[in-house]
Amino acid sequence: TRKRLTIAAPPGRELEVNNIVRTAAGLVGRVVEARGGRGEVFLLVDGEHAVSGRVRRSRDQGMVHLANQSEDRPALLVMDKIIGRADVREGDEILTSGLGEVYPAGIPLGVVVRVERSKAGTVDLRALIRPFVDFDRLEWVLVERHGR
Repeated sequence: TRKRLTIAAPPGRELEVNNIVRTAAGLVGRVVEARGGRGEVFLLVDGEHAVSGRVRRSRDQGMVHLANQSEDRPALLVMDKIIGRADVREGDEILTSGLGEVYPAGIPLGVVVRVERSKAGTVDLRALIRPFVDFDRLEWVLVERHGR
């Protein structure tokens, strides 16, 4: 599912590609197209978006992306590719890890609502995450310049 958002900067301000877009609650996405004070934002809940995340409590890391969707529930994220014998629990907060240099470390992503272990009996697991940002009710966002 492709999801984008158009934002407008205050008069006299310009947006730049790769500006980070967030709310006080957490990550919204990043600017991928900018034309002066207007920009297109690649949302965290876009089906093609993935971000490196980490568990605040245990510091375990994995990739966070949109979970398979059903019509009867709000968008959930999933964290998978979690390395080794990770300690991920329901209620854990997930933050950006800073790996990949797209997003700085420490931006809140969401909270774990369920942990699923591999049926094959391996140590593989994945965590379903409810994003902190309510993408259906966005009105105001903060725009930050990454790396400056």
